[in-house]
Amino acid sequence: AKYFNINHTLSIKISHLQCVDYTKKFFNTFLNKTTIFRFNKFFDDDIKSALANLKTRSSAGSCGIETIIFKECSESLKYPIKSLFNQCLETSTVPDEWKEAVITPIYKKKGSRQEIDNYRPISVLPPIAKAFERLICDQIYLHFESHELFNVGQFGFRRGRSCELALSSMLDGWRDS
Repeated sequence: AKYFNINHTLSIKISHLQCVDYTKKFFNTFLNKTTIFRFNKFFDDDIKSALANLKTRSSAGSCGIETIIFKECSESLKYPIKSLFNQCLETSTVPDEWKEAVITPIYKKKGSRQEIDNYRPISVLPPIAKAFERLICDQIYLHFESHELFNVGQFGFRRGRSCELALSSMLDGWRDS
């Protein structure tokens, strides 16, 4: 529980930044939007949705319970899992088993197969950990979106912000210049 503790209150504050002008402007904007973040308790529908949206072909991970079990039994499992997830939020802890991954080395298709550096690790977490992670991620993402904490120029890992939109924005900027 010491590696991935969840803190109920996250105060975003940055000071003494030595940055280039663009970064300074971004962080000044960011500092003016300092806000308090708190995780919200999960509801039955949150849990059911998170379980139902797990990828069926995903591996069971270290727990040995196939993803399809969580998906097919989401209606029955939503109550005990909701209680478990909310307890994780209340106690700021995550079960150690959720942090155990099955790691498979995948050859990068370059260099000698005898060299460990020519492999990349693929980590597979248990399905319940993936569902919890998705719900936590959604709350953090929503907080950042609703408080406009993302830089307007960030396109990666944002919903509705495709590569095509990034390219179009960049071309518009060049055209305007």
